[in-house]
Order: sequence, then structure tokens, then C-alpha cells
Amino acid sequence: GKPLANLGTIASRGRLDAPGVSNLAFDCLIHHTGGTSSQDMTELDQRFWKIFKQANFSKTTFGLSYMKDEEMDPQAYEQLVSYLC
Repeated sequence: GKPLANLGTIASRGRLDAPGVSNLAFDCLIHHTGGTSSQDMTELDQRFWKIFKQANFSKTTFGLSYMKDEEMDPQAYEQLVSYLC
């Protein structure tokens, strides 16, 4: 499926690029950080990567897809691939 790694980034981009669309990432941001600031968005992204980097995926198969012109989280695919390969 589509990687949803940087929820803080997705919340930020959704608020700016698609303000009329329901933004689940923004709800996650508020739930996990209690705020909506740029600092909160960065904190949520870093929180994911800290846990992800510590995990053992040696017996896990990932099936990832991405859109060439992904607008909500353009770095997620490359970041995931760089950590997994």
C-alpha cells in the first residue's frame, strides 16, 4: 500500500493543499502531540522514524507503492527504501 510515514508532513500539506478535504493525518497530529504547530508536525514525523529505525524487520516483507508525483508526502517512499535496503 501507499506508505504513510510522515503524518506531520501529510497534516501540514493537507491543511495547505486540500483545506476542504477531511484530513485524518491532522486528527492524528492533534491526538498524538496535542497541538497543530509546525513543531508538532515535525515531532510527529520524528516520532515515527525513531520507532521505525529501532524495529527489527528481518522477517517482514514490505509491499510498497507510490505515485510518481506524490504531493502529500513526497519523501516517504525514498526514506522507507533507504532504511529497509
